Amino acid sequence: MSECPVSESADEGARPRPRLTGRGLSVVPERPPVMSEEESAANLRRPRDRVRRDARLAARHGLLARYDDPDDPDQGAALYEAVVSQDTSELTDSGWLDRLDAVGRLEARLAAVKAEAIAGHDASLHGVSADLGHRYPESGDRAAAPGERRWVAGDLRSVADEVALVLQLSKGAAVVRIHTSCELVHNFPATLQALSEGELTERAAFTIVRELSVLEDLDDIRAAESTLLEWARKHPLQRIKQQAQREAARRDPAARSRAHARAMEERSVRIFPTSDGTAELVHTQDAIDAAAVMTSLNRAAAYRRRHGDSRTLDQLRADIALARLLPRTKQTTVSNTDDPTDATAAGNSPDDYTAGMDIAGNQAAGTGESDAAASDLIDSHPVPSHPGDIDAHDADAADDTDVGADTTVIIHATGAELRALINGEEGTGGEADHHGTIPQNSLRKHLIRALSRTLLPGPAATSRHRTNRPTAPHPSTTSTSRRTVAASDRIRGRIDVRITDEPPDGNPGTYTPTAAVDRYVRLRDRTCQFPGCNRPAEFADLDHRTAFAEGGRTTTHNLHCLCRHHHRLKHQGGWIITPNPDGTTTWKSPTGRCYRTPPPGPDPPTST
Repeated sequence: MSECPVSESADEGARPRPRLTGRGLSVVPERPPVMSEEESAANLRRPRDRVRRDARLAARHGLLARYDDPDDPDQGAALYEAVVSQDTSELTDSGWLDRLDAVGRLEARLAAVKAEAIAGHDASLHGVSADLGHRYPESGDRAAAPGERRWVAGDLRSVADEVALVLQLSKGAAVVRIHTSCELVHNFPATLQALSEGELTERAAFTIVRELSVLEDLDDIRAAESTLLEWARKHPLQRIKQQAQREAARRDPAARSRAHARAMEERSVRIFPTSDGTAELVHTQDAIDAAAVMTSLNRAAAYRRRHGDSRTLDQLRADIALARLLPRTKQTTVSNTDDPTDATAAGNSPDDYTAGMDIAGNQAAGTGESDAAASDLIDSHPVPSHPGDIDAHDADAADDTDVGADTTVIIHATGAELRALINGEEGTGGEADHHGTIPQNSLRKHLIRALSRTLLPGPAATSRHRTNRPTAPHPSTTSTSRRTVAASDRIRGRIDVRITDEPPDGNPGTYTPTAAVDRYVRLRDRTCQFPGCNRPAEFADLDHRTAFAEGGRTTTHNLHCLCRHHHRLKHQGGWIITPNPDGTTTWKSPTGRCYRTPPPGPDPPTST
C-alpha cells in the first residue's frame, strides 16, 4: 500500500513531524537529534548574537526605514517613536544621514496634515467674498475663494491673517499657502497621498500643484500628475519644477503662456533685511529682461576688471547696479588736482569709472562706442590705482542724463543714540525705514553725509547747468569741501535723520490729532501695529486704542497706526485690543486666540 499523507491539526504544528514506517499507518514521532552541551549553548547564542549584531548595526547606521510603513494607519507614529528614542551616541556619518532622511519623511507626513488643516479651516468659514470692491456685502455676491476675506454672520473675517499668525508668516505668504493647500487637498489627491506617505517633500508637492495648475482640463491635470509622480519615484526631486513645466507644456502648449502672464501680473520689487546693516533687493521681472540686465552688469563688471579694478565681479555687479538705480545728475568739475587720493576721499562711490563710462557703468551719452572702442579712452586716461579714484577728466565723461527720482532714506534715532555718537561712546545705531537696526558706524556715515550736504552745499550743488570749461577752485577752498560738493552734486538722494523719542504736546480733548502728534505717531510706529503687519505707517490710519467715544484721549500713548485692512478688522471683524501695563498690546481674535505685540517705537538704547 502506498504511503498516505496525514494531516496535522493546528495545535500540532510545533510538534516533531510524524514519521511513517513500513506499509502500515502507525505513526511514530521523530526523535530530535541528540546534541552535546556545547551545541545546545551555541544554538541558544545564535538568536542573541543576531539581535546584538542588528543592534550594533542600528546603533551605527540607524536603519530607521524599517519603522516607516507607507500603509501605516498611525501616519508614521512608529517612525516618530523610533526617531525620538534613538540613541545617537554611536551613529556614524551614514547613521546621521539615515536619521536625517527619517526626519524628512516625518516632515512630509506632517506637511500633508498641515495642508489638510489649512484647507479645513478655510472651508469651515462659509461666507460671501469681502474682496469684491464694495464696503459691505450685497445680494448676488459670490462665495469667498480660498484665502479671500469674507463676511461670516455679519463679521469681517480674514482667513489669511489668522493663518499667518498661527504659522508665523506674512499675510501675503499666508494667502499663497492657503491657496496652494486647498488646491493640493481638493484637486491633487495623488500628490497629497504621496506627501502623506513621505515619498515627496512639501516643496516638491507644492511645486507640482503650482506648475500643473495652469492646465485647465481636469483630465490633463490627473494624467500629468500621474506621470510626474512616476518620474519623481525614480529621480531626485531637485529638477521636478522643470519636469513639471515640460509636462504641462506637452499637454497644453498655451499653459506656459498663461503661467507667464500670471507671473508678470505679480512682478514686484521687494527688500529683505538680512544682517550686519545689509539688505537684499529683489526685482522680479520677465526672464529675458532680467537676463539682459544681468548680461549688461556682467559686461560692465568684466570691462572694469580688464582695466585693473581690484573688486570682485560680484562686488562690481552690486556696485554698478546700485549706481544705475540711485538718482544722479551731471557731475561738475570740482578739482584740477592730479592727486588721485584727493578724488578717493571725495565721497565718490566705487561705481565712478573712467572716461567713456558714466558712474553707472554705461557708455557716455552720445558716444555710441562699444566696450572695445572705449578702451582707447582708457589708454589716454589711466585707471587709478584705487577702484574709486577718478580725476576731473573722468568727471567730464559722466552721463549728463538725470536718472530716477529724488529719494529720501529716513533713519530713526533716539536722542540718547545721537548723544552717544557725538560723545564718541559705543551705542546702538538707530533704525532705517523698511530695513531695521543699523550699526553705529552706518549711522555716523549717513549723519555726516546729511550734515555736509546741509552745511556745505557749495556753489556747484545749487547749479543744474554745467559750464563748458572747468572752473578753477578758490585758493582757500579745501580739498574736503571740493570732495563734498562732488558727492552731493552727483547723488540727489538725501538722508533724513529724525529723533523719535520726544513726543510733542497735542490737544487730547479733540478727536483729530494735531499735525505734530500725527507725524510723531507715524514716525514712532513706522508700520501698522497689527501683529505681523509691515505696511508702512505713512499709508496707515491713526486709530484710538481706547475709543474716543469711550473716554480715550487723543494722545501719542493712545494713538497707533493701523493699515486700512486691519483698521476694518478691528472695528468690523470682532478683534479685541487690550493695552497691557508693560506697554505691550494684546490682540484677541474671533476664535479666542491671543497675540501680543511689543511696545511701539525703538527699544531703549544701550551705551557703554
